Amino acid sequence: MKRIFPSACAAAVIAGLSASFAGPAAANADKSDIDGIWQAQGYGFWLSVTGEEATIDQITAGGCVSMASIKSVIRDGAVARLQDITLNGMGGALGPLQGELTLEEDRLLLDLGKANLISFTRADALPESCTNRPGSDALASFDVLWHGFQEHYAYFDLRGVNWDEMRATYRPQVTAETDDETLLNIFIQMLGPLRDGHVSLITPEGQIADDVLPEWAEGLEAEQMVNVVRNAFTLHAPEGTRPASSMGLGMTAEGLGYMTLINFDDALVAGEVTMASIMGELLTAEPKMKALVIDTRVNFGGSDLAGYALAAQLTSDSVEIGNKAVWEQGRWHTDTPLTIQPANAHVWDGPVYLLTSGVTISAAETFALALSHFDNVTLVGAPSNGILSDMSFLTLPNGWAVSLSNERYLNAAGENFEGAGVPVDIAVPVLPEEIAAGRDRAYEAVLQHLAQN
Repeated sequence: MKRIFPSACAAAVIAGLSASFAGPAAANADKSDIDGIWQAQGYGFWLSVTGEEATIDQITAGGCVSMASIKSVIRDGAVARLQDITLNGMGGALGPLQGELTLEEDRLLLDLGKANLISFTRADALPESCTNRPGSDALASFDVLWHGFQEHYAYFDLRGVNWDEMRATYRPQVTAETDDETLLNIFIQMLGPLRDGHVSLITPEGQIADDVLPEWAEGLEAEQMVNVVRNAFTLHAPEGTRPASSMGLGMTAEGLGYMTLINFDDALVAGEVTMASIMGELLTAEPKMKALVIDTRVNFGGSDLAGYALAAQLTSDSVEIGNKAVWEQGRWHTDTPLTIQPANAHVWDGPVYLLTSGVTISAAETFALALSHFDNVTLVGAPSNGILSDMSFLTLPNGWAVSLSNERYLNAAGENFEGAGVPVDIAVPVLPEEIAAGRDRAYEAVLQHLAQN
């Protein structure tokens, strides 16, 4: 495991937060109201709502931990807005989230800007473990981390890790008096073998994650990786209307639209510059565009919904792209079907070429997975990184936070590309030195394919 600090990754963490809520509340609340205690389907979180107040508890066999605070609950009939949902302890460094609750018959549905809603059922009371919470010592933190992964991490078999053996090896090395440095090293030895970029520790030392990268990107800082696609953008669209700082947009000499995306920011769904406005800008400026190239070969992820918003601009028909489910204690909960509906305006349904690599990460991968179902899209480059699952979180008793992968995205054929990455139609390596020198083999492959089709 190694430390990573790119700001785009922090955005991806916030956008991918898979949370739900809890705390003390009225056990006998009116069933037509959201007041009361609610248990999430999956995730291990409990939500407690009383009037304008709400809290979150995280409950595992390791104990009941106060996970997050919510600034206020603003009600409007059966809907309630949750303002400034903030993880306790070091998780607070990720920044606050906003959410919306909707009461639907006997379920409470939480919208956190994810591809799926999180479903809660009403409970009479919090579990007894919440009356005797674990202390803040190292042993308590070890037990919460181990049980949290045991109950919610979905990919031990895929990653080749025996979690029971990890407990047998490392728990005897921990006592209540174990210092932070020793505990941190133990956690790194436990989590590192997962080789999962969505598994991280958030401590006073910073965010520590397993930075799994393709060979060409090994040893490069985030900014150096980004410079590879910035060089490609400058090579293909030097007169672009938008520079490739976080997003590049322009036309190539061969009449192809060229879009570079470094992340999928939430603002691209509902901000001042949306995916719809970007496509409108491009299509208005270049009505005779032959094809569109979307370069995500270095994209640190962000919001699935931002990717889906762009996908909606690339089809005139509804497209089923698979489904999503959450893992809990040895099984997958009910799948949520995923469908891309075409946008109302500024649709380009001509040829699209999506460039990917092993640094196409997280939400950029769910975007690639979605586009793999489009008849007008060809994927070019190398398979994506292989961390499609959103990041769920654990708050440890000592104040540290831990992220983990607890979800799956299946394509319409029922295939899961976690660990392997979304495959491509045309395999082309990323060669940074060649791109810097003026040659981009992926773009050459695009031109060749376009000429033959």
